[in-house]
Amino acid sequence: MREAEVEQDYIASLSQHAEAEEAQQSRYREAIRDYESKLAEYETNLKKWKEGCEALEKQWAFGEKLRLEKIAELEQQHHRRQNTKVEQLRTAWKNLRSSYFKSPLDAAVYFDLTFSLSPLPQFVPRQVQFAYLGESRQLVIERQLPLSSTIPDVAEYSFVKGTGELRPKPRSVKDIKLLYRKLVAALTLRTIHEAFLADVKKQIDLVAFNGFVETRDQATGREIKPCLVSVRVSREEFMAFDLEHVEEIACLQRLGAQLSPQPDECLPVKPVVDFNMYDKRFVEESDLLAEMGPKGTD
Repeated sequence: MREAEVEQDYIASLSQHAEAEEAQQSRYREAIRDYESKLAEYETNLKKWKEGCEALEKQWAFGEKLRLEKIAELEQQHHRRQNTKVEQLRTAWKNLRSSYFKSPLDAAVYFDLTFSLSPLPQFVPRQVQFAYLGESRQLVIERQLPLSSTIPDVAEYSFVKGTGELRPKPRSVKDIKLLYRKLVAALTLRTIHEAFLADVKKQIDLVAFNGFVETRDQATGREIKPCLVSVRVSREEFMAFDLEHVEEIACLQRLGAQLSPQPDECLPVKPVVDFNMYDKRFVEESDLLAEMGPKGTD
């Protein structure tokens, strides 16, 4: 009797185990079906997303192609306009070159055209005014100079191997002052030299040059135009110099120029000639043509 009960219990236990195993297998199969369904849904969505990305990429590539073509077209139009403008200026310059001393105004216009075609860095202002005095065979030039902020306050950069960074080395105040004074002197010499070279008929015996800056008085806040350098020099004396080998400041001192000892602080000097005393027509014509002229280059 005892053995029969044990056997029945064992059979019942096996039956319960089999039922539990079947239930577990059923849940597993259901989980697999759910996974496969979601995987299929994911793959479908992924396919749609890739197709959408491909469509957007093609659309972007087409738009970018149109944009670049438009930029190229506008650049060509700009270059054609600039080339036409430069060619017009060159033609006017050539015409004036043959007869630029018929009147003081013709001379001023000729030199303005000549200087408007001169390549200069962008930081150098293009404002230059001229007046020709036939009785003294003198050309008076007034030029705007760049401010001292033109001089970079960083002398050099060093590479730090450990961090991979570029570390700036500040330029000393003393070096900035000296470099700016040299810049003022160099622009003065270049302007005078360019004027004498442009005078192909050698009708100019003297050039008077004033270099000024446009800024504000730190004390009053008002706009000022201090003259930082002024010099009058003859063709004979100036063209005897070998400018390629001179030191700019020493050269101006040799010419007897009035050069500001502290141009970075806009300390003015007395001009050797007052440009404002001459006919305003020169200034007006010069300003008009300066606006027409090509911009400087780097």
